[in-house]
Amino acid sequence: MFGVTTMGATEDSILSMVRTMREAGFGSVEIIAPIALAARNYPAGLRGELQSLLRQFEWVTVHAQSAHVDRREQLTDPQERDRLLREHVEMMRFAHEVGGQVVTWHPFMPHKYEIMLAPRFEDDDTIDHHVEAGKHLLEHACRLDLSVGFEAFDTRIVEGIDDRRWGSLFDIGHASQNGARAPFSDVTEQALSMIRERLDRIVQFHVHGVRRKEDGFVAHQPIDDENLIDYEPIMGLLAGGGFEGPLIFEILRTDNEPMSFDETVSACVAAKRRLMQKGLD
Repeated sequence: MFGVTTMGATEDSILSMVRTMREAGFGSVEIIAPIALAARNYPAGLRGELQSLLRQFEWVTVHAQSAHVDRREQLTDPQERDRLLREHVEMMRFAHEVGGQVVTWHPFMPHKYEIMLAPRFEDDDTIDHHVEAGKHLLEHACRLDLSVGFEAFDTRIVEGIDDRRWGSLFDIGHASQNGARAPFSDVTEQALSMIRERLDRIVQFHVHGVRRKEDGFVAHQPIDDENLIDYEPIMGLLAGGGFEGPLIFEILRTDNEPMSFDETVSACVAAKRRLMQKGLD
């Protein structure tokens, strides 16, 4: 079920953004709620209005942006770790209040981008910290009837937690934005292989295009003729594998120029139409 992210939403704009998505015909929505700012960005009255609007969607996900860990010691210091986990639990409570079914988080910084993009992260201790934190968060997720996970490719996190409610957010664009690695011949083949390995534990997908530029690859692009990812076999794999969860468009820029929200919605409508013309929905 295709949807759109509310990246860039504020207290003043979130309701109109959600209405626009529904009017555009999307059945899923991703609410962005930065770690530690949920209570400030979404006060009680706004949560009630948001909950009413979100009842119109089949899938409601909450995606929390980076937990700002400046040094790894913060993950082992008891006080710092407790604060960090409390903020993650607050995200789940917020999601439950507004009717969410899925909550995902960026990995802990300072390794966020490395662990988000690497199929296997080199620092075993960091993986262990994510597994330990995930087990704690899973207890709260089960009480709130949520599926949860980190946006990370390293399968050791999911395997270490080993519970069907804990999965991962798989970003198809991020799987492709560094180009194809051996033995894969192109980014689509690479993404397909990665998805096959993880499909039974993926709770949500991010969907966007990747373009080749002179200095490398650029993600979060429109799904158009310049996009390098062939989504037809990918969507075929998801359908054949029984995935029925949220597919959230994260189309945010053209080349390196940021889009307005209206431009994002238009690009997402075009992407949905393009995929549906291939029988992919």
